[in-house]
Amino acid sequence: MNIAIPMCRNRISPLFEVAESFWLIRMDCPDLMEHLLLPSTMCIAEKCRALLRSGVVVLLCGALSRKWQDYLATLGVEVHAFLSGDGADVLRAFLREEGKALDCYAMPGRGKG
Repeated sequence: MNIAIPMCRNRISPLFEVAESFWLIRMDCPDLMEHLLLPSTMCIAEKCRALLRSGVVVLLCGALSRKWQDYLATLGVEVHAFLSGDGADVLRAFLREEGKALDCYAMPGRGKG
């Protein structure tokens, strides 16, 4: 079981839909991190399915439309969206408290509207 984080210059990519670079982290061994590149020619549904094929069960990401959050949820992926900041910091916070410490990485205005 893996965690995926869309990345841009060591920070969480601000928009999942355009991300091409992902960190893949094994939940049983978070020190082992892989890099996954998904071409920009892939549609969003294809990216979601590629993450699922890579064993992703948790997605820590920036902005993500409700449609794609719902789609990932139907695939069995736990989504923590509207996060920003250093990818390694967000990952440590998630692993330390299983998502309860992610509020300090929330994008401004998250959860409103």
